[in-house]
Amino acid sequence: VEGIGVGVPAPVDSEGVVQNTANLGWGYKEVKREMEELSGMRAEIGNDANVAALGEMWLGAGKGRKNIVMVTLGTGVGGGIIIDGKPLVGAHGAGGEIGHLCVNYEETDHCGCGNTGCLEQYASATGITRLANIRLAKDDAKSVLREQEVSAKTVFDAVKAGDAVAKEIAEEFGTMEEFDELLAEAKKRDMYIVMDLVVNHCSSEHEYFKAALADPDGPYADYFYFVKGKDGKEPSNYRSYFGGKAWEPVPGSDKYYLHMFAKEQPDWNWENKEVRDKIYKMINWWLDKGLGGFRIDAIINIKKDTSFPSYEPDGDDGLVSCVKMVEETDGVGEFLEEMKHETFEKYDAFTVGEVFNMKEDELREFVGDDGHFSSMFDFSAHELTYGEHGWYDSKKIDFKRWREILFASQKEMEGIGFKANIIENHDEPRGASRYLPDYAQNEMGKKMLATTSILLRGIPFIYQGQEIGMTNCHRNDISEYDDISTKDQYQVAIEAGCTKEEALACCYENSRDNARTPMQWSADEKGGFSVHVPWLAMNPNYKEINVREQEGREDSVLSYYKKLIALRKSPEFKETFVYGRVVPVYEDTDTIFGFMRIGEENGQKILVIANYGKDAAELMLPGEVKEILLSNTGRKTLPGEKIMLESLETAVLFL
Repeated sequence: VEGIGVGVPAPVDSEGVVQNTANLGWGYKEVKREMEELSGMRAEIGNDANVAALGEMWLGAGKGRKNIVMVTLGTGVGGGIIIDGKPLVGAHGAGGEIGHLCVNYEETDHCGCGNTGCLEQYASATGITRLANIRLAKDDAKSVLREQEVSAKTVFDAVKAGDAVAKEIAEEFGTMEEFDELLAEAKKRDMYIVMDLVVNHCSSEHEYFKAALADPDGPYADYFYFVKGKDGKEPSNYRSYFGGKAWEPVPGSDKYYLHMFAKEQPDWNWENKEVRDKIYKMINWWLDKGLGGFRIDAIINIKKDTSFPSYEPDGDDGLVSCVKMVEETDGVGEFLEEMKHETFEKYDAFTVGEVFNMKEDELREFVGDDGHFSSMFDFSAHELTYGEHGWYDSKKIDFKRWREILFASQKEMEGIGFKANIIENHDEPRGASRYLPDYAQNEMGKKMLATTSILLRGIPFIYQGQEIGMTNCHRNDISEYDDISTKDQYQVAIEAGCTKEEALACCYENSRDNARTPMQWSADEKGGFSVHVPWLAMNPNYKEINVREQEGREDSVLSYYKKLIALRKSPEFKETFVYGRVVPVYEDTDTIFGFMRIGEENGQKILVIANYGKDAAELMLPGEVKEILLSNTGRKTLPGEKIMLESLETAVLFL
């Protein structure tokens, strides 16, 4: 429920003319305040003396909100319920389709509509949000609802569930009012807010999933993948992304439900159009609020082979990664195009997809002017670390291979669009710890890594803490980790014969909990993040690496990031950095990461070079240097035909 409309008795003046109650004192403000306090929602009051006034209440009650409850206080035209902008239970004159709903503020046996089949009860917020507390006063009112196969509780359960998914802010993160303020303040600064959109799965606490568990053969079961087992076992031998079986038994049934991630995250059945429509409505609801777009989570997984075939096991557990089924399935593009046309396209919204397992010939379908998404994350470097059996045999980053695959990714996007460039995110360890060798994990190296990432062609994404060079965090015991996949990979390592120390070492190198430690704002207790104990222990280096220390230092990583971003957005060079071609240089060297950015229209040439080696390196320059645009060493003197790059030095040169 997003808003409450309150109809009040209309006073009549001495000449019998009905007054506009919204403009009168008369205790209505007290009524409005009471409704808001009891319900915790915004309420509007209005004149219920005639159908026209009631119509205004329907339209204006929620200030544009689509899920509202209309309540009559006292006598007069009755109230009703709107879900997704359409009357579900409504009064005469308001387009109501399922019976008549009046809730009297005073316990009378009738209302001004003259219908003796009205609901009767004090309309406190308890009654509004839990209609089970409002008794049906007349048998004919009950029969009307019964004939329409709907009960009062069913109606309000639907309203309370939001008629779809995720239309509120989780309590631990704040309130919708605070989110609205964030949107408004961002708009003032010509900024946009992009939210995470998770539509492959939902929470096992979702009302629809609870309804499915309560009736495994009912309609809500088809919102998910409830499938009968085979020979007393799971429908197929899939392993979830987080380890363990991807099928969970449905209590009291011979069925199992599919969860490609955690068992608390059942997968939506995208083959069910009713589910898709509800998801699209939810997306549009957020876009209507003024959201700039979405980062779209795990989206390739929405298309399943609904025969759920088993495959040859890829591990000793007799299971096969659920990725195998995704890779063998075609048709996800049809869902993605439908979602685009029904939602994002209507709002010119920005979208960036988290896309794995895309087939080689599908790139143009996914991104670009006519693609499913505005952009997609470049995970090519991340994939270099994959081990054959798990984290315990994951690979270290090889500089030359890393450089090669990044340039290949840049090349394949020519003439298509932009990828989203990252060195870390919430699902990966810290980039400074992953991509920099031990000798480079210092401020010089972090600035160098930032330069060679942010100045590539594409959309740079900077993850919280990256701008101050936060690093991976050593833990002493697996119990200190929160992430389910980390705990699974630790166990995989132990079962493979690793010692506790070796298993913890691979978690240190690969766990996404490294990127989820609290932001390091200061050297104060708990890093200035909170006065309470946070969900994860602070990285102990917060006393040395924190925002407050770096804000006041000109040569800090934070200060360098500001200069780097300012350069990329500068009026003089923005066109080249955003749209210019990337031409790799010095590929025959073992330690130099170098590329040219060449403007297509202005002809500008900008050389970006970085020395990832331990030793200094002398390079022949491809042209005369007009200006040093940026350097992590403070280099001022223009080089001649050659330049001597110190270890970990990076420079951006305008030729």
